[in-house]
Amino acid sequence: MDMEHGSDATPSSPEQPHNETEAAAFPRQSWLAIMLEPRKTLRAILDSRTPMRYFWPILVLAVLSGVLSGGYSEEELPFGLFSAFALALVIPLGVLVVWALTYLFGYIFQKVGGWLGGQGEVQAIVIGMIWAQVPAVFTLVLTLLTILLYGPQVLIQPELLSQGGLLQSTALVVIGVLQGIFAIWSLVLAIANLAEAHRFSLWRSVGTHLIVIIGFCALLLLPVALLGGLAG
Repeated sequence: MDMEHGSDATPSSPEQPHNETEAAAFPRQSWLAIMLEPRKTLRAILDSRTPMRYFWPILVLAVLSGVLSGGYSEEELPFGLFSAFALALVIPLGVLVVWALTYLFGYIFQKVGGWLGGQGEVQAIVIGMIWAQVPAVFTLVLTLLTILLYGPQVLIQPELLSQGGLLQSTALVVIGVLQGIFAIWSLVLAIANLAEAHRFSLWRSVGTHLIVIIGFCALLLLPVALLGGLAG
C-alpha cells in the first residue's frame, strides 16, 4: 500500500523501503495473471524472493490432469480399490518422470536458445515451463466437472457423453470448447515464457521450439531410417 505524503508527515513515521519490498514480492493472483500477462507475470515470479512457489502444486495438478484426461479401457482402469491404488502409484511416478523431463528439455532449450542470443538459465526456463502448465490445471477442473455430470465411469466409457440430457449436453459443449482454448493457450504460454526467461523476442522463442522439435523428431526417425536402409 502507498503511504500518504503531506505536510502532516512526522519524523517519527519514517517511510518504508517500498521499492525493495515490491521488487521481491511474488505477484498477486499469479495463476490468473500468467494467463493474461505471461511475460510480465513470469518476470515478476523470477525476480521474487520465492520463484519456486507453486512449482510443485502446478506440476502435480498438471500430471493429475493428464492422467484423468487419458483414454482408458475397463481392463486398464477397473473402478474400485485397485484403480485407487493404481492411481496412487501412477501419479507420484508421473510427477517424477515429468519433473526429470522438464529439466532435460529445460537444459536443451537453454542451449538452443543461447545459440539465438538467449540469456536464460536452466532454472528460469524450467520455472517458465511449469507455469505454462497452468491451463492444464484449469482443464483438470473441467475434467472433474465432467466426472461430476456423468460419473467416474465416463473415464472408461466415453460413449456416456452422448447419452446425457439437454443440460449435460450443453455443459459438455462448453467444457469441450474451454478445453480446446486451454490447450492452445498452454502452447502460447510456453512460447511467451521461454521468450521471457531468455529475454528475447517471441519469434526467437518460436524458432527455439521449432529447432528442438525438429531435432527431436530427427532423433526418433534416424533409427527407423537406418533399420529401413539395412533391411533394403
